[in-house]
Amino acid sequence: MAVKASELEAEFTEEQRQRYADWRQRIIDKVNTGDETHLRPAHYDAILSMLFPALAPRLAHGYGLNKQSQ
Repeated sequence: MAVKASELEAEFTEEQRQRYADWRQRIIDKVNTGDETHLRPAHYDAILSMLFPALAPRLAHGYGLNKQSQ
């Protein structure tokens, strides 16, 4: 999330870009299957959004765990 929000990929070498893309896809696949080991605790989303405004739109997607799902 931070890599995308900070546009760090522009600084990656081609090898780093490919490794990052592969790693990112594995995480996306785990999140999409509901693997809780790859979901962040959502109760920190508000403070993370305040501390890191560039992450706020991405945090709003709701991929974290909330108290009801824990």
